[in-house]
Amino acid sequence: MDCKGFRKGLGVYLEGELSPDSKAAFEKHLEECSSCRALLNEFTALWRDLEAFERIKPSPYFKTRVKGRIKEILVSEGAHPSWAETLFTKLKPAMMGMIVVIGIFMGYLVGKHIYEQNHYQYQYSSRESSLDQFINSHYIFTFNEIPDASLKNLYFSTNHNQ
Repeated sequence: MDCKGFRKGLGVYLEGELSPDSKAAFEKHLEECSSCRALLNEFTALWRDLEAFERIKPSPYFKTRVKGRIKEILVSEGAHPSWAETLFTKLKPAMMGMIVVIGIFMGYLVGKHIYEQNHYQYQYSSRESSLDQFINSHYIFTFNEIPDASLKNLYFSTNHNQ
């Protein structure tokens, strides 16, 4: 490892994230090079001092303000945003509207499917329940104990056909 590679990997070394092979090469270079050792000592002291400070949390819109400020500086210097960025910025409201319309349409399709499925089940179950309603309304409870495919079915099938 040379001094240039040492300087590039110094931050990673201080964070303790070097691979074992890189760490061994890093420490071997430290033994051989006094200027890199001095640099490491300076950075270690600086790192220790920085760790003593309380970390400051940026405001929620810090990143947005920084991007806006960079854009202002670029525009004031004559740089213009790319055509893709301009197009995306202008089409963003239309795209959001399309997403809402697609969401409403998908909700309509799902709701229609559920309604049709429930309506079919209701029609099917209402035929069965009308028979039960007839039996209950005429107090014909004696047929409930008769097995299926017997007099009960014969009686009601002949009455419905008339």
